[in-house]
Amino acid sequence: QITEIKATLVRMPLRKAFNINLANVTHKINRGKVFTDDGLVGIGEAAPLPQFSGEAGDAMVSIIKENLAPAVIGLDPFDIEKIVSAIDGAIAPMGYKYVYTYLDAIIDILEEIR
Repeated sequence: QITEIKATLVRMPLRKAFNINLANVTHKINRGKVFTDDGLVGIGEAAPLPQFSGEAGDAMVSIIKENLAPAVIGLDPFDIEKIVSAIDGAIAPMGYKYVYTYLDAIIDILEEIR
């Protein structure tokens, strides 16, 4: 079972900034960890661009702690369909997209087992 989710802001400079139409990207900003009762840890990350998606790193951390974590804690990390449904119910109505990085963290757990 998923027992804990941690979301942190990490300001990690890129070797070289790059530009997209609406922003100059210089940092990866959000890292997530998903923990299971078997001691497995999955890691995911996202680089939210407020100018592009409307999602800022600090807002993502709050949404994850207040909405996403309670929706998936206690779920089986192998039941991706149920996890996606739980995330959709908790996050999608708010319009947040980058928080789906936590699916990457859960898939990381599944890969660790293989």
